[in-house]
Amino acid sequence: MANFDRIPDELVVAILYLLPSSDIADSVQLLSRRFYYLSQEPKLWLARCRSDYKHWSAPFCRRLARAGPANHGPWKQMWINRRRCDASTAWHFEHVLSSKVKRVRHLEAICRRGLNAKDFLLEQYSLADNATDDVLARRYYASTALASIHRGLAVEEWCKVRADCNGFQALDRALGAFDMFVLHDGAEDMDRIEQMFDELADQFQRDHQHPSLDNMTVREKALALVRWIRTRRLAGMNDSTLNYRNVRNCLIGHALSDPDHSSLPIISSAIFVSIGERIGLRAFCCAAPGHVFVTVLGSPGESVDGRPLDPDTMRTPRPVPPFTRRLAFQERMMASEGEESDVFEEHDLSRRFSPLSSRSILSPTAMSVASPSLIPQLPFQQQQLQSSLPDNGERMFLDPFSGEYELSMQALREIVAQAGWGDTASRDAFMLPSPTSSIVLRTVLNLDASFKHANQLANIPTLSAEVLWVPRGVTDMNREALAYAILWATLLLRPLEGADWHSQVEKLMARIAHTFSEDAWIVQRYLLPLYERQMATIIDDDDEILPGQEDDVDNRYAFRNGNGVNAAPAPQARQHGPDRERGWARHLQEQRYQLSLTDPRVMGVMVYNLDQRQALVSRRYTQDIHDNVLYFIGQVFRHRRFDYIGIINGWSQDGPSSLQTPNSMSTGERASSPSDTEEAIDSGRVTPNPAADMGSGVGAAGISRRRKTVFYTCLRLGAERQVVAQRNIEIVTDPEVIPMSLMFLAGKNFKRFDLKTCTFVSNLREFFPDN
Repeated sequence: MANFDRIPDELVVAILYLLPSSDIADSVQLLSRRFYYLSQEPKLWLARCRSDYKHWSAPFCRRLARAGPANHGPWKQMWINRRRCDASTAWHFEHVLSSKVKRVRHLEAICRRGLNAKDFLLEQYSLADNATDDVLARRYYASTALASIHRGLAVEEWCKVRADCNGFQALDRALGAFDMFVLHDGAEDMDRIEQMFDELADQFQRDHQHPSLDNMTVREKALALVRWIRTRRLAGMNDSTLNYRNVRNCLIGHALSDPDHSSLPIISSAIFVSIGERIGLRAFCCAAPGHVFVTVLGSPGESVDGRPLDPDTMRTPRPVPPFTRRLAFQERMMASEGEESDVFEEHDLSRRFSPLSSRSILSPTAMSVASPSLIPQLPFQQQQLQSSLPDNGERMFLDPFSGEYELSMQALREIVAQAGWGDTASRDAFMLPSPTSSIVLRTVLNLDASFKHANQLANIPTLSAEVLWVPRGVTDMNREALAYAILWATLLLRPLEGADWHSQVEKLMARIAHTFSEDAWIVQRYLLPLYERQMATIIDDDDEILPGQEDDVDNRYAFRNGNGVNAAPAPQARQHGPDRERGWARHLQEQRYQLSLTDPRVMGVMVYNLDQRQALVSRRYTQDIHDNVLYFIGQVFRHRRFDYIGIINGWSQDGPSSLQTPNSMSTGERASSPSDTEEAIDSGRVTPNPAADMGSGVGAAGISRRRKTVFYTCLRLGAERQVVAQRNIEIVTDPEVIPMSLMFLAGKNFKRFDLKTCTFVSNLREFFPDN
């Protein structure tokens, strides 16, 4: 009889490759010393790290890429740590599902793991309808956590752009950050976008092996690339007169993954640039007024045709952008970045750089994009453009959006002149390479223009919905997310010296407080250091009060008070000496900013305090309530007047002001339709008769009658919280009329859908235990 001990170790290890990882860790390695020894095989656990988990945060991803077929390293410990962290994530996730109290804190603990939590969240998101008792809640909050992780990665990428304010690198990732705000459960994140560009560059090189790209001039290579892109319909769009302003045309990830590949000129040019830099072209976007082109530079000291340039014509308005061939994603992962260290345990590793700077980052070109009125004040006109750009063959211009032909410099000058931006001496600045920060801000303007176009079509719902449609997610949620992305990109990439910077911070804080409270960790990690540096700069400026500058200081305080900052008097006690005056100025500054929602620190404290607040319970404890409150949490209804479908998630017979808001900092209602004013009067939120506010008997009687009316809050598409009077509710019993997007949104307050009763099972027992 064969003895098991005589089986070679190699064969035992091969068998272990066929077993589940959890069985090896929990059972097999405990059988004997030999099995324990063989279960430590590094190659086995390296393979399990790569196969069991598809998503890793950047430090782990780099380490796995550099490992190759390594036969050493504590890969088993790395796998065990990942499993332990997944168990911790599951614990936090169960708390998110079970209670509103500290929900933001538990979501933050999950989100701070970054991509290391994505596998677990995708598993929860993709559960079958009958998998668990609370499948809707699991899908919704898994999507919420995933979206927050993706937004954190996008903000981190824009922080890198800010740190290299005039750089030209990683344009594909900087534009792909917008896709991260509407990614949801998709795989087209920034890493995947980078890999898609690598694949396209490889495809182009395979298609042009004869003649070899190495034997082509820069002009021939650029024209071959633009023809290849146009042939595969990777640039431009069909029927631009109708589809030009679609929101999805601003998303580079969507342009790559969608079969039609529709994109705006800025995205089409970015696609050319991203592929071009991978095949050795010095290609850059060129942000001219109204259109974005591509400029391709020849090799240093040569024209695009390979001829040596005359030294007298090589003067450029500013230093030529440095160029090195863009590394492929896998090459970049394998490249050593900084000191090699063992990264096997999860910490807050995502911020290993200092991306935030208080200096202005707008280049002249980026400033010119924002407003034509800024052009006469640009310093580069006097210092950099001593003469117009030399038309010596050093550069060429292309328009991948419109065609595969080359544009002359004179044609571009005519386009800029027709736009009427700037004087003649400064117009050549629009033909210079635009840094990545400028292109991101230009995309912000295009997104904003798409939203305005959708508002203009609000009376034609089908056309407005087509403009705002994105393949994944709910249209209203996507619009909210992209508007949120605009605020982040504007704050991080515009200069802090702007008069409206603090008002932009206030808008962002309001958006986070009301809709994206789970993103408080992003504010703490990325925006708060920038804000504190800006505040320190303001306070330091006020400390430096020199003799004869008292009037200037008073003017600075008046300017800030008139630009959205809380009013506070300028320091007056100058006779008490500079030390007391300096302390008084600092006190006023701290009072002015710390006691307003503009201050991210205050907003964060408010979010966390509300997150810990215990639920206010509403009980059906009297017969009067049973008789008056006819409907229950989770029932689906149709509004009798406005015909929308909603789900009841709250009730009160003491007036709409007493209705609870269990999932938001907002205490008021948000306008959600053209009929909101009528709905407000109907529900008692607005007093239709002015006499009701004057203490008359009629007004008092009206108020008393309204207080006896039962009101409900409901979940509905297009509104965070809607109030409806009981008389306007018509219960729905047909599941077919419930939109699928509302079915997903229901996970915010409900566990699952009961098909037999056409109701949703409540997850709001803390607030309404008597369903």
